[in-house]
Amino acid sequence: MAAEDATVIDVDQAMARALELRGLLCFHCPLLEDPRFSYRDRTTGECRVRYRDLEPVLAGPRSGIRAVIITGQIAAYAVFGPPGVFRNVDVLPFAVDGSALLVAALYVIPQARADNLDVDLLLAVMDFARARDFPVVQVVCRRDAGDEPEGRAEMLEAAGFEVTEPVDGLCLAMMTVEAWDESRADAG
Repeated sequence: MAAEDATVIDVDQAMARALELRGLLCFHCPLLEDPRFSYRDRTTGECRVRYRDLEPVLAGPRSGIRAVIITGQIAAYAVFGPPGVFRNVDVLPFAVDGSALLVAALYVIPQARADNLDVDLLLAVMDFARARDFPVVQVVCRRDAGDEPEGRAEMLEAAGFEVTEPVDGLCLAMMTVEAWDESRADAG
């Protein structure tokens, strides 16, 4: 995979349905998934997410899925929206801000991790947050992300996010959109 060929796209309802029909729906998001129907094979890493799990995020104007496509394959994705669209938000070991844009998944496939595609997705998510007037962005993350869908705490800290200490393996990263914009203006 070549990062210079990477394109960030919005995943819409039609695309998610088509991916499901082709057996290629691979967006893993524990805060959305109905445990009765979704699973992730720990041996192969394959996800069997159903469109109905993702529909709450895909249906609203203040939530969405962005993916990085490289040579026709999904190499990374982010799943985000207001906390209320995530059916399992109450299982998080910490409280989230009800006015925040919550990034529930920020995942890069192992073959593309050296290319920092999660940074490209973070930029796209921050643009989305600004355009939809979210004051704060919170990201569910892990110190050791491995093959989990949550973002990398190290990358978020490098981007200026404040990251909590892990609770049950999860951390919460937070930044205001205003602070993000100021940090980018200072860097430019």
